[in-house]
Amino acid sequence: MKFWKHTLVSAVAFLGISSTVLYTSCQDDSCLTLHCKNGGSCADGYCRCATGYEGTECEIRANSKFLGFYRGQSRCGNSPVFIDSAIVSDEVVANRVKIYKFSTNKEYFGTVKDNSVLIDDASSQGRIMTVTVENSKLTFYEQLPASDTLNACNFVGTRDTTVKK
Repeated sequence: MKFWKHTLVSAVAFLGISSTVLYTSCQDDSCLTLHCKNGGSCADGYCRCATGYEGTECEIRANSKFLGFYRGQSRCGNSPVFIDSAIVSDEVVANRVKIYKFSTNKEYFGTVKDNSVLIDDASSQGRIMTVTVENSKLTFYEQLPASDTLNACNFVGTRDTTVKK
């Protein structure tokens, strides 16, 4: 009788431990509930977004944080500050933008990378340019060629939410 008692207790303990290990080793596939959009793919429970998209499910175009009408001020060299504005508009590709500056009456084209825009060589024409956006504030810095007397221009503007994109 003692033998059967030990055997039964051992069998129940073995089944209990085996069931617990088997149950806890199974994990839900988090990629089943995640719906990656715009060419994104799921890996390890996170969407890996295609170039030009961001967000938890790749639902946001990377250039969307730049788009809009910006009112602000510019200053070139030692000249006085003047009122200026710029429009950042969408391009066909999700990580591209077009920037139109009213004071220069020029269009610049660039690629979005994080919180900045890398201006194309063709539209910069040898200038050094930096474009960033932070908290609805656009900063556009332009280093002109050394032969130019103004040398550097800086535009800082705030997104005007009353104007539609």
